[in-house]
Amino acid sequence: MSGQQPYNAYQPPVAGQGRKSGGFGKVVLILLGVFLLMIGGCTAGVVYLSTKAGNNKDEPMKPSVLVTFKITGTSKKVTLTINNGPPGFSSGVSVPPPYETSIKVPPNGHVNMNALNGGSEKGTITCSIIVNKKVVSTKTAKGPAEMASCSYTYIPAK
Repeated sequence: MSGQQPYNAYQPPVAGQGRKSGGFGKVVLILLGVFLLMIGGCTAGVVYLSTKAGNNKDEPMKPSVLVTFKITGTSKKVTLTINNGPPGFSSGVSVPPPYETSIKVPPNGHVNMNALNGGSEKGTITCSIIVNKKVVSTKTAKGPAEMASCSYTYIPAK
């Protein structure tokens, strides 16, 4: 076999056909989302169990309160997660600011909201939780893949 090159199984990559960049950022965002969902689920479970354990059948049930979640800012794309424990849960909804929604929260109920700025969004996002026309929680995030988180626990007056 003179004049022939020996068989080589390794083929060097051709320019432009290697791994695409940006994969690491997506993995980080996915892991962050899973982590936040786990934290929210654990928090909701503890609040739910403590609420169930504290119910006294001799006391009249206090009324629920209307809680408003509001997203504002200059970003065009925001991923919104709202956790209000059992029975409701909203995960990873993409919304353009301004955005507003309301839910009823029972006594001793806990809610939280996470607003994640889109991966390439350079703007700002602000989350706010409003109860009885009063802002009870607010947070602002600036820049790509930054998150604003707000939370509130309804403890009725005795």
